[in-house]
Amino acid sequence: MKPHFTQPPIPPVSDSDFLIALGRQLLPYFPLPQTVEVLEDYEEYLLWKHEEECGECAQTKPSAPVRLWESPKQIALALRREQPQSSSYFCRHTVVWGILLLALISLFYATFSTPHVSFGFFCFLAAAPISVFSLLCGRGRLVVERRFSAAPPHAKQTVAFHLIFFVIAALAETSMQCLLQNSDFLLAYLPPASVGATVDTIFVFFLLLTAALLSWALRCSATFSIYAFPTAVHALGTLLFLADIRRILHSMALPVISPSWEFALSLRFYAMGLLLSLLFYLFLRYFGPKSDHLPNTSSFASPGSSGSSGSSGLSPVSER
Repeated sequence: MKPHFTQPPIPPVSDSDFLIALGRQLLPYFPLPQTVEVLEDYEEYLLWKHEEECGECAQTKPSAPVRLWESPKQIALALRREQPQSSSYFCRHTVVWGILLLALISLFYATFSTPHVSFGFFCFLAAAPISVFSLLCGRGRLVVERRFSAAPPHAKQTVAFHLIFFVIAALAETSMQCLLQNSDFLLAYLPPASVGATVDTIFVFFLLLTAALLSWALRCSATFSIYAFPTAVHALGTLLFLADIRRILHSMALPVISPSWEFALSLRFYAMGLLLSLLFYLFLRYFGPKSDHLPNTSSFASPGSSGSSGSSGLSPVSER
């Protein structure tokens, strides 16, 4: 199938970036083995284009990025039009994990102001990351990024991001313990309403900052690299920790101060978020699936195939 050059070429990107971006577009609609098959076809096509432009040297020393007239999004859209069953695959995948995530959010809000608040927090923190990871096609994204040489973030960069949430949690817990230790002094010079409003303003700032960092980490996970997902899990644990402290503050009636252990107990949400973040990090770095151990699925036709075996009909390799 010859491409129609009716538009200017897309901005040049490296082969690995192009293939990973294409995989990110395909995975919600096609099973992982078929996605990898299409990406390998495009990898072969890009190598052929390099050889066409600079000769045999492309195999040992790749040249500059080749010109392409279709973006990964356009290619994925063409493949989806050629395979109508991709829509049903997308719906099944999205509906299952989407319903689970909505149920967890509903449970979280239903138990927030009840004696069962800890149960709601723990259920949400334990299951929501798994639901979001599945909605992002995390397992498939990991295979694609490993297969096409996407280097995980440097260890120092990862530690720096996680330190941000550690500092936020430490500041929040320290400020609450200082408030408890100096409550008599503060209430002697300030009315209870002023003390409560000041503390609440500080925690609203912490909550908004953490929520913004959580949104940024999820956006990076969805559009850049799945290796950013542990940062989002750590941010979620920090956010729930701050939300629980603020819940305790709102239940207080100054000048009556809640005991210090009640605020310290909120750290269990942060600790659980940190533990889950570490588990996701270990999974992504060391224990995730490999592309050479993928099962063959005969129940779903290869993208672009029209009832015959072989590579996909929209595979650019056929242009040769």
